[in-house]
Amino acid sequence: MDTATTDRATPAARARRRHRAGVAAAATGSAVALGLVARALAVELVVDMDNGQPPMEIGVALIGGFSLAASLAGWATLAALERWTPRASSSWTVLATAVFVLSLIPIPLADAAGDVKVLLTAIHVAVAVVLIVGLRRSAHSRVDQPRHHRPAVASS
Repeated sequence: MDTATTDRATPAARARRRHRAGVAAAATGSAVALGLVARALAVELVVDMDNGQPPMEIGVALIGGFSLAASLAGWATLAALERWTPRASSSWTVLATAVFVLSLIPIPLADAAGDVKVLLTAIHVAVAVVLIVGLRRSAHSRVDQPRHHRPAVASS
């Protein structure tokens, strides 16, 4: 099959996909970069949630994996909102901000050193800022699109 006949996305949709993929890569890259900074500073990202489980070491691979998963989930959520609601951009921004705030809750509750909590917070902030700003810029809302009106009927 010829890809030209199977790819029916408009140039704008393809550009939006490329932009969103770049945003996901940038969010993941920023988190991984902060994980590497932690490693370079000899900060061991070890967290104990006092739940009977052994303390968890948070390595660069785990940081990258979770950041990529969050990025793809954000992208998918925005795409779904664009189909289901006329104000996808503002709805997504509110939802993404709420998820970000909720993601911060476990950090102060964890049994971890202060520098670990600071770095984990920085990772959350970096990913959230890149995703919220970057994906919002790619969002399109039906409210923003021109409406097709029927011609006015002249009254006598």
